[in-house]
Order: sequence, then structure tokens, then C-alpha cells
Amino acid sequence: MDELVPIDLNAEQSVHEEELNIIEQDFNEEFAMKIKQHNFNIREFHEDYANFVPNGYSLLVRPYCKEITITEEGVIIPNREVIGIPTKAGPGGTSHYEMITDPYGFSRKAVVVSVSNESTMKEKYSPGDIVYLANVIRPTPMGKGNDVKVYIPNLFIHPVSGPDEPPTDPTDPHYGYLLVYEQDIQGTDRRFPTGSNAVQAEENRAVIEQSDSES
Repeated sequence: MDELVPIDLNAEQSVHEEELNIIEQDFNEEFAMKIKQHNFNIREFHEDYANFVPNGYSLLVRPYCKEITITEEGVIIPNREVIGIPTKAGPGGTSHYEMITDPYGFSRKAVVVSVSNESTMKEKYSPGDIVYLANVIRPTPMGKGNDVKVYIPNLFIHPVSGPDEPPTDPTDPHYGYLLVYEQDIQGTDRRFPTGSNAVQAEENRAVIEQSDSES
């Protein structure tokens, strides 16, 4: 896996616009449905992530995604941050920019997947808790050579079973896991079922859905 090199947004780039290969997500109805599916099934953790225990004062979380809006006229609104990537310097030192849309669109709301074995961490957090994140979800343009893509620095891929690069397909079982530190957590939302109660709530929902489908 090639090392991802951060781009200095304040520096003038020597790459010409026609040479810059920007990898852009195709936002369509199919992708919008995948986002809804990810959010609905967000607590269906891949077993390798559910059994991964992070070190120190850290947690493994899985954020919800901002859902894509489709108007009555069929216009698709991604509801995601658009990032300007400098391509080359123009007259008078003015930079030209290509635009790329954040393909992840993570919200600050996330579900705890796994917690470190530190006693104070286990007292505060449990798998299934709803927490709110700080700026760890902020997208960053990264790349090497002329290939540029959006990357979330705290994205986590399982070191054994995970793919070489973070998947952008919301239905991929390795999609959307972040390894964060306690200072990256703004707080916990107690209005939602937490810990074992959250798991029980998911099981109850599955039973109800199964009953509805059979009736």
C-alpha cells in the first residue's frame, strides 16, 4: 500500500489542471440507498472490529453518515463538504482550484464498537453507546503524484482482514470505522439505549421486523 501524502492547501501546486486526477464519488440514488442501509444497520459490526481491543485511552467507533437528499424533481444533494484542491498558480500568484466532494459524509454522531481495557474507559463507555465526535471526521485531501482522494485521518482498517485502502462503499463490512482517543469524544447521548441495552433494543427490533414480514 502506497503511503498517503498530505497536500499542503496553502502551497502553490505545480500540477496542471488537466494532469490532476481527482477521484470523485458518483452520488446517485443507489449510493443514497446504501447510506440509508449503513445507518439502519450501523450496529451490525464486523466480528473482527467488535473483538478488536484498542490500546490506551482510545475507542473504536462507527459514525453515522449524512443522508443524501433527493428532491421531487430528482435533483441529488450530497449534503457533504466540498473541498478545494489547488492545481496551479495563475496570474499574480492566484491559485486555481479543482473541487472534490467528501465521499464519506460522516456525522458527529457515532456508535461505540469497542473500548480499551483501561478501567476508567470501561466505566465511561460500552459498545453500543451513542457518542458525539470532535473534528476527527473532517475530510482531508490526500494523495501521491497526481492521484488525489479524500481521506479521514482516523479511519481504521483491521490489520489482518481489512483491505489495503479504506472502502468508500457503505455496504462494505469494513466501511466506516474510526479509531479515536477519549479527547476526541465530546460526550455521550443518554437518550439512546446504551451498552447491553442497545444490543437488546436491536434484537427486539429484528424480532418485530421478522414478525411483520411473516404476517
